[in-house]
Amino acid sequence: MATLSAEKNLNAINLDMIDGLYRQLQDWRHNEHIACVWLQGLVTRRFVLAEISSTFISPCVITRRVQMTMQKSFFSHEYRLDYLIHNYPKPIIC
Repeated sequence: MATLSAEKNLNAINLDMIDGLYRQLQDWRHNEHIACVWLQGLVTRRFVLAEISSTFISPCVITRRVQMTMQKSFFSHEYRLDYLIHNYPKPIIC
């Protein structure tokens, strides 16, 4: 079981959560003792798999170049996770 625990952001996933979930799914992928993956959010009102961090839209905090680099990194990691989930050999229940 994997639990998204970003209560303040209603389970909006961030880069650390994306990378952690990716690593965990890779570990479980070939584990013969794991039949399926249960993915849940700690907040029961809403389940969000991805959300752009507010730092991406705050021009006062970072330069445009850094902002674009952060966005590319975030979305490349997110889409890598999405692809893994899409092709996962075991059922993933949300």
